[in-house]
Amino acid sequence: MKTTYKILFVVHIIGIILSVMCLGVYVLSHFNRMIEVQRAFSVVLLYFNFLFGLCCVIPVILKLTIFKHIEVSKKYQLSYMYYMVITLMIMMLLPLLETYIFIAI
Repeated sequence: MKTTYKILFVVHIIGIILSVMCLGVYVLSHFNRMIEVQRAFSVVLLYFNFLFGLCCVIPVILKLTIFKHIEVSKKYQLSYMYYMVITLMIMMLLPLLETYIFIAI
């Protein structure tokens, strides 16, 4: 179970880096006035956020329902919850940033 949590941490870190990179490219496409690139990356960003959210929610649901009997150390549970909070914050902030950038430019 510990290796599962470590794999989840790596997936979360990669996801956070990718979502920040997508947002960066999205901002740059606004400054360069490339309409096709803007549309493509906004769609990619939305789909990525949706899939990333599913990846975060499914393990928690599984832990609460099917794998109740499996004990996980407090350290791993706490750090996993921190990653969940960070991920959810990023998922909520990215669409807001997108609309703000779109209105500002």
